[in-house]
Amino acid sequence: MSMNVRYTRVPADDISSSETVSFESPFSYDGVTDFSSVFKLEEKPHTNFKSIFTYGKRTTVSHIESAYNPPFITVCYEKAIIVFFYFLMVMTLPLSGFFCIKNLKLYERAVIYRLGHLLLPARGPGVVIVIPCIDTWSKVDLRIKAFNVPPQQILLSDESAVELGADVYFRISDPVLSTSTVQDLNHSTRVLMHTTLRGIVQKKCLSDLDKYKVAIVAELQETVNEMTKSWGVEIGRIELSQLKVLREPVAAHSKLMSLLSGMLGLSHDDDEAAGNAQLGDLLSQFTRKDPPDLTAGTPAHHSFLMEEQVNQLTPEVLIMAMKPHLTDALVMSVKTTYQFNVNRNGKIETFYLDLKYGSGAAGSGLLPTGSPDVTFDLTMDVFHSMLSGRLKPIDAYMNGDLTVQGSLQDATRLSELLSVMHIK
Repeated sequence: MSMNVRYTRVPADDISSSETVSFESPFSYDGVTDFSSVFKLEEKPHTNFKSIFTYGKRTTVSHIESAYNPPFITVCYEKAIIVFFYFLMVMTLPLSGFFCIKNLKLYERAVIYRLGHLLLPARGPGVVIVIPCIDTWSKVDLRIKAFNVPPQQILLSDESAVELGADVYFRISDPVLSTSTVQDLNHSTRVLMHTTLRGIVQKKCLSDLDKYKVAIVAELQETVNEMTKSWGVEIGRIELSQLKVLREPVAAHSKLMSLLSGMLGLSHDDDEAAGNAQLGDLLSQFTRKDPPDLTAGTPAHHSFLMEEQVNQLTPEVLIMAMKPHLTDALVMSVKTTYQFNVNRNGKIETFYLDLKYGSGAAGSGLLPTGSPDVTFDLTMDVFHSMLSGRLKPIDAYMNGDLTVQGSLQDATRLSELLSVMHIK
């Protein structure tokens, strides 16, 4: 099947040559044809601003070397020695080339000290001339290196114990600093990494090690880099080893059981398991939804009587529980007075804690020695949760459940007392 297609030529006389198209803008602009005057910035007189801060000059190896100004006779003597050895090297060529010419690879640098003076910058790569007898030089490898921090036992803030190590990857970023500021670079970096890992991890909880692992690694890397930067070393990567839990964290309810048993005398027998079971029955009453059977002589009736005793845990009782732990050493360490404004059922009750004078004191009412350094405003539930270990003071503050009046630094010192009581 064939198809015939016909094309018709468009006549050229369809468009009249007399018609013109205007491309002029329909808008009118008054004014400006010289746009340089529009964008011309007005020149203002220069004003000198003097900072209220003072900045000390950073002392580096190059500054120390340039600041050294030996006597003129010493300079002349050094120059004469250098010229003599250069002349000796030239006269003994090519034999001296085997001792004076060093070939450095792309990833190597040479740090040279000539008559004790540092030659800046570091030499290399390529051919480097080292004059025997007057030059002391060190070859620095710029490639990435790695070392292992052996697993170490660390006690965490929640009283759990773990075993944790790390693999560290680093490189030398400044060859001059790496040889002139630290004696044993590899050993110093290992020791710093070991102590920093312990210092950061021991402030965390066991749950934080898995939940905030990336943040812990970032904090660890930033902290180490702040120190090693002055050594000419850069930490590129840190990998934590497999976490091994040696001891589970002490549960908050077990700490509360220990506190209650001491204050209420609920378990004085030698059988620790029986005492814990008794306290477990007591604490279970707080979560019961169904009313217990209060028939006299039943276990539920005995638990109900113990629950009535727990309801007597007023702020006064909790404050009094602190008194046996007040010591002269604790007062010398904290040196702060506290006031607690506890909201209990809409009624504000005030208590004080003196960790500044004498052997310490605690009681109800206002502070006898004057105004407190730090004042806490909180509810009874928050106060009880803090002492039982279910809520950390810093978490209560961040959540808005705890209001602090005074220095936050002084407020955090309260944790020293809580740590002594083992109910932080």
